[in-house]
Amino acid sequence: METFEIIATAINAVMMLLAVITFVVSACQYRHQQKLSFFEKYTARYQYLMEHMPEEFFSAYDKELQEETKKENSHFIRLYLDLCSEEYYLYTDGRIDQTVWEEWKEGIAYSFKNPYLSQYWNERIKEYKESYSTFFAFVNDEILKQSNK
Repeated sequence: METFEIIATAINAVMMLLAVITFVVSACQYRHQQKLSFFEKYTARYQYLMEHMPEEFFSAYDKELQEETKKENSHFIRLYLDLCSEEYYLYTDGRIDQTVWEEWKEGIAYSFKNPYLSQYWNERIKEYKESYSTFFAFVNDEILKQSNK
């Protein structure tokens, strides 16, 4: 009877170990899937914004844009900055890999070199400072200092 109990205990221990391993692997796969889902969702939003951004946004800077184009530019710039702030918060919350974040951060820095976006930011700096304080600090401390180099 003693041998049977030892075998049963060993089998139980192996089963418990397999259950723990299965749980850990499943949790890792779930986390990876979540990160992939975030990446796909935010990439799709970015592509949509770039496809619908007025052509003037990508052309030579013209301070004398038509009022309708200015409004359209402003609308899409606002959506883009909202997207960037969400990406920043996802990164600070650990939901985006460092490698992905570095690429997105480079893209944000590059976007701030666009005169329309920079002008939009400067005209609404108070709003961003009050409503998006940590994103505002990130832009001013990392992005703008980097683009001024």
